[in-house]
Amino acid sequence: MCVLAGCNLHALDLSNAILAGADLSSGTDLSNANLNEADLSGADLSFANLSGANLNQVDLTGANLTGANLTGANLNQANLTGANLTGAITTGANFNQVTWSNTTCPDGTNSSASTPQICVVSATMTIGNYPPWNGSLASGFGVSGAPSYFTPTYGQTVTVPPTDTVLHRFTFYADLPANLLFRGEVYAWDPNTVDPANPYALGSATGSALYESGQMHTTSYDSGSAPQPITFNIPGGLPLTAGAQYVLFFTTSRDYAANAAANITDTGFVGYTATDTYSGGDLVYVDDGGDPNNWTTLAWTHPAALGCPPCFKQDDLAFTAIFSSP
Repeated sequence: MCVLAGCNLHALDLSNAILAGADLSSGTDLSNANLNEADLSGADLSFANLSGANLNQVDLTGANLTGANLTGANLNQANLTGANLTGAITTGANFNQVTWSNTTCPDGTNSSASTPQICVVSATMTIGNYPPWNGSLASGFGVSGAPSYFTPTYGQTVTVPPTDTVLHRFTFYADLPANLLFRGEVYAWDPNTVDPANPYALGSATGSALYESGQMHTTSYDSGSAPQPITFNIPGGLPLTAGAQYVLFFTTSRDYAANAAANITDTGFVGYTATDTYSGGDLVYVDDGGDPNNWTTLAWTHPAALGCPPCFKQDDLAFTAIFSSP
């Protein structure tokens, strides 16, 4: 197997290259590369940067494109039979005359659900700050209470774009113990909840869950040295209200009992930015005591809203969220 994971292949001419089964994962930079008629069947392109790449008539049969950045890529007449595009960013990509067959679509659905087979790749709006996130990580994410008293719930408030109001997926960047169970959640956000005992708390989740992922865990942990994208895909998309605020978050508390029984003492590391890199919301977190009911009853710590980035040096989580028009 050819291993090129993480390499800088920006703008290279790889036309007609035979890269079947190649490992091009982990952020390999293929932006603006010419891959015209290349053989990438069975290749691992998960989280690769293929923005602006020429993938004309490329064989991507069975390829793993999970989380890949296909912004502006040309996939004219590409063969995506059996390919996995879960969480792929497809803004502005050209999918003219693509072969769809048992293809896992960016929103987690399968092309076989449509007749004729097709994936809906209409996501047009990306919000977030990856880049300019520079890789900074904060420790302390984990299981509430003894023995380590970590913070179990980290999130980012966001404002829904004016026209692209259907949320398809969101991604955080973290380095988490592989035995730590967590889930992704979406709730409406109430910006007015306060806690007299916590001067840095303002706002809370409100209502019931609009989206909750299944139980998840990572497969590797490097003590804060290797953050990886953690993507939550929403099958079919989640319609939201233009201009309204929501909180996207990930949490260990829905699986508190299992996590507590595992006695996890390693800390999770979460990507963040120290300055305001996304104007539509902020980093928020809450020690909910392992009880999801507290997401809507406790005020969440919200440093940026109260002018405290100098003391916390945290303003936004490192994140992206993909929206499309209804």
